[in-house]
Amino acid sequence: MKMKKLMLFVCLSIIAIYTYSQRSEYEVQTRMWKEKLMIPDSAFLEKWKGEPAVILHKSMAYEYKKLLAANSVNNDFYFRARILLLDKSSVDEYSEFSFGKLGYTRVAREGYYLGIKVIKPDGSERNINLNEAVKMQQFRDGKQSMPVDDYYKKLAIDDLEPGDIIDYYIVRLNTINTAYSEKKYYFEFEPEFMVLKEEYPLIDGRLSFLAERNCYINLSVSNGAPEPVKVVKSGKDYYEINYSNDESFRSELWTAPLRTEPSVKYQVIIPSIILGTGEKHFLGTAGVPKTKAEPFDYLSLLRFIINPSDNRTDLLVKGNRFLKKQRIDQNPETLINDLYFFYRNHLFFDFYYYYGMKFLNSDKYDDFDFIQAFSGVLSANKIEHEVFLGVNKTVGTIENALLLSEFKPGIRVNVNGKPTKIFMPDPHSIPGDTEFLLEGSNILKSHVVDKRKPVEIKIDSLPAGHHLENIQKDSLNVTFIDGEDEMLQIGHKISATGCLKDVIGQLVRIPEEYFKDETAVWSRMAKSIAAADTRKNVIMDQVDESKDKRKELHEEMLKVYIKESHGISEAKPQNFKVQNLGRWLESPVASFSFDFKTSELRKVAADYIIIDAGMLLGRNIDLDEKEKARTQDVYMSCPRTYEWYIELEIPEGYEASNLSQLNMSIENTTGGFSSEANISGDKVIINAVKYYAHNFEPLEKWPELLAMLELANSFVQQKLVFRKVEKCPSTRAQGPNVKSEK
Repeated sequence: MKMKKLMLFVCLSIIAIYTYSQRSEYEVQTRMWKEKLMIPDSAFLEKWKGEPAVILHKSMAYEYKKLLAANSVNNDFYFRARILLLDKSSVDEYSEFSFGKLGYTRVAREGYYLGIKVIKPDGSERNINLNEAVKMQQFRDGKQSMPVDDYYKKLAIDDLEPGDIIDYYIVRLNTINTAYSEKKYYFEFEPEFMVLKEEYPLIDGRLSFLAERNCYINLSVSNGAPEPVKVVKSGKDYYEINYSNDESFRSELWTAPLRTEPSVKYQVIIPSIILGTGEKHFLGTAGVPKTKAEPFDYLSLLRFIINPSDNRTDLLVKGNRFLKKQRIDQNPETLINDLYFFYRNHLFFDFYYYYGMKFLNSDKYDDFDFIQAFSGVLSANKIEHEVFLGVNKTVGTIENALLLSEFKPGIRVNVNGKPTKIFMPDPHSIPGDTEFLLEGSNILKSHVVDKRKPVEIKIDSLPAGHHLENIQKDSLNVTFIDGEDEMLQIGHKISATGCLKDVIGQLVRIPEEYFKDETAVWSRMAKSIAAADTRKNVIMDQVDESKDKRKELHEEMLKVYIKESHGISEAKPQNFKVQNLGRWLESPVASFSFDFKTSELRKVAADYIIIDAGMLLGRNIDLDEKEKARTQDVYMSCPRTYEWYIELEIPEGYEASNLSQLNMSIENTTGGFSSEANISGDKVIINAVKYYAHNFEPLEKWPELLAMLELANSFVQQKLVFRKVEKCPSTRAQGPNVKSEK
């Protein structure tokens, strides 16, 4: 009898859940299809006939609701788009949909919904049956040799034609438990940055925000985006941004859409009910968007950085303990640098356990925590300094920043008489490494004295960087291979400083190499701690276990690098060697070398050998006519210099015939390119330099920058021709012993 009752209860529960799921799906469909949208007439079609597609309507609603007497927050998202397809390219784009698991789990209040309609020019509608979607296996790797226990679905939409309208919605219902937040005093949702322009013209766009019950929202608009307007729906206060764009978004090289296009940035914060603080965040009124930061907000954030509390106190204590008890060399001139390397080691080469899982110490802290701790240690050692707030220039300016994620905190301090910037380290950074996209922009700063209180806030700027601070040098030695008429042997050595170290980082910074490097140097800087050494040995063992897999991946990455740099697809790199990791002040240059063979740069035609000399430099930026007709300012990562030194063996019995074509030069206010080729003994020597003077150029400077790019690109197209000469007694030394001395 009990078993029958239990089975009856289970059956009724399943029926209830199924019924609720069906009801939820019906409610979602009713809400999403409720709004009647436009059907274009002939005049509309005539106006937009030159476009691939037009977005007739796009709406996104973000809804947040704190549950009563609970740590849970409903976080729901509603999206709908109606798109008029006008040519084959847009039809192809929307003829296939891919999606993950759909449906709703009542217990977890989590679910995804999708609905798709096709509307024909005569107004007839067809609902797409999602059950016709096909399961697709997912893989861990690009070769599709490592399947995972998961899948997605792919749905083909038949009979889609130009003139049709695709109308679809995506809904996500979700509940988050804020008790598991890493932040003690508040919960924060991920910030969102949105550019309101689309790849197609947009007729009717709408963003809606609803924040209920202790939900705070920071919401800023820029570059002409409309301000949010309060709209009451079903007794609830929504804040809406209605917009349209006749022009489609045009993606260009080196652009910053958040600085140039209508944009919206927002974030939702749930502060502690008891303390009612968002700590570092700028809070306004619950449920009402805060759209602008006030002077007091900046002051509060700087005070927060300077005053110790909680996790930051822990980080501060560890820094002070290192200086007093662990540091081997007590030289005061190296105190700041040693402190930086301690924090780098502690954050990225040590870990902690949480519920049986390992996490790097860096997972516990953010940039503000680190700067607060570093500032605290400096103050404890009576070292005056400045703390400052900057904003990535591709995102915004310090004057209009509102979201916490827009700010980058830093320190300026004199190290042996030299002003040095300190930012949150990464596993390979060194003291003085800068945030390149802050250079040349305004900051808010405060001088920190012994009492560790801001004296006053001032506006200042970080000086622009110099292109000689960021250099990549490529040295290539090119020889002919005896018995292989079409092949060249190329020895390639690359070194980099500044921001360009990041470009080659994945190639040069192999985990087993840099973990050993860190351990070796750190053992000379700090006294060992048994527990920390044990934890680090665990990491080293894990690194060693997976090095064979990484070796294969590294070889593939090197092939990709050769292909992307030189346009060579069949090269097999050999003899890879790291000369220097570039992770310490004494050796800041990262460098590595490798060899490869190729037949793709050499051609033989009668009495001539033709070498693609320009491609030895690597591919240059090659712009089409639309890209040359630029419409936006230029934002780059950093000012930088590229230098090439190429030794190319002259094959016996030949002479170089067209060196003058490889001599080029241009220089203007945006940068320059120069190349020079000459003969030295039995080799052609090519020296070339290209540099970008700034990380930002206004649009009016584009013609100058374009002129430099086009000359550099013309060099890439150049060939070096070796012409056969009459045979005469060779004066070259022969034999393997002489060959090995080269």
